[in-house]
Amino acid sequence: MKIQYVSIKPTQAAENQDCYAFIPEMLASVGARYSRNNEGLDAIIEKLDPNNQEKSIDNIFKYTDFGHASIADMAPIALFIDDISLFAAYFLWTLAPTAGGQECSTRYIKLDVNSVVDNDLLGIPEDLNLEYWQHVEKSFKHYELALEYWTEIGNANTELTKIPSALFNSTSEKDKKQVARMMRNFAFDRARVYLPVSAMTGVMMIQSARAWQICQLIFNQILYVN
Repeated sequence: MKIQYVSIKPTQAAENQDCYAFIPEMLASVGARYSRNNEGLDAIIEKLDPNNQEKSIDNIFKYTDFGHASIADMAPIALFIDDISLFAAYFLWTLAPTAGGQECSTRYIKLDVNSVVDNDLLGIPEDLNLEYWQHVEKSFKHYELALEYWTEIGNANTELTKIPSALFNSTSEKDKKQVARMMRNFAFDRARVYLPVSAMTGVMMIQSARAWQICQLIFNQILYVN
C-alpha cells in the first residue's frame, strides 16, 4: 500500500484575482481566529506573518487537544491510497461516508488474479492458503464468464444497455467510442460482483483532518483488538 498526501494550491485565475490562498493548516487557523471576533477576514490577514506561518498555526492547533476539535474540521486533507484491497476501501468509506473522492472504478477497469493481495500480507493461516487461492481463482473465473455473458447480452439486446439510439446510429467517431465505452461499462457493472474483496484497487479521498483522525483511531482500535 502506498499513501500520498496531495496539497491543494490555487489556480492561476484565482491568483490573478488576488484571492487569498492558504495551506490547509493556515485555513483552519484563520477560521479559528475568525470565530473569536467579528473584525473580518481582511483584518485577520493583516495580522499574519507570511514569513512565520508555523507560529500562527501552532498558536491555534495547540487548542485541538483541549476540546476544540472543530478547528481540525476546517483543514481539508487529500490522500491518494494505491494498492488497497476492495474490502479495505469499502471499510474506509464506511468510516468516512461524507468524504469526497473516487475509487479506481471496476466499472471501467478490468482486474485479474495478479491484482490480488498476497495471502502473507493478509495474515491468512498457512493451512488455509490453498483454500484462499482456490477461492480467488474461482472468483475470477466467474468474473471472466460474467463479462463474456453480459457482453453478448448487451450486443444482442442493445435496449437493455439504456444507451440512446441516437448514439448507436451516429456515424461520429466520438459517438462510436462513447458507445463502446458504455457497452463495456454495462458488462463490467454486472460482472464486478464476482471479484474477490482481496483484489486491489486505489482510492483518493478528501476530508477534514478531524475525520482522518477518527479513521485512524478506529483502525488502531481494530488492530489492537485483533
